[in-house]
Amino acid sequence: GTYKGSVTTGATISTIIDTNLTSGDSFFKDGEVIFTGGVNANRTRKVITNLVASTSFSLDYFLENTPVVGDTFTLRRSCDKTWFRCSGDFSNDLNFLGFPQIPQEMVAR
Repeated sequence: GTYKGSVTTGATISTIIDTNLTSGDSFFKDGEVIFTGGVNANRTRKVITNLVASTSFSLDYFLENTPVVGDTFTLRRSCDKTWFRCSGDFSNDLNFLGFPQIPQEMVAR
């Protein structure tokens, strides 16, 4: 669930581009990116989009500095702790410890 990459041309303070990135649909969505070198070294952000056949991903909030070509980062896959993600994306339904049958919101009258 990790990918080590470097920024390529066209990155902004909210979208990172790496032409070598070949992840599947939303593979790193809800994960995190940790910048390991360059102008944003030691900064961490949550990944909010990472689409099929895309070489880019979007961040939950802006970076302080615009990444430059060659800045390095590590992407880590994460889990949103839902039954769908656990059983579907990770095929780990046997180890799911949540309670999917409990309603999200209770209305008391």
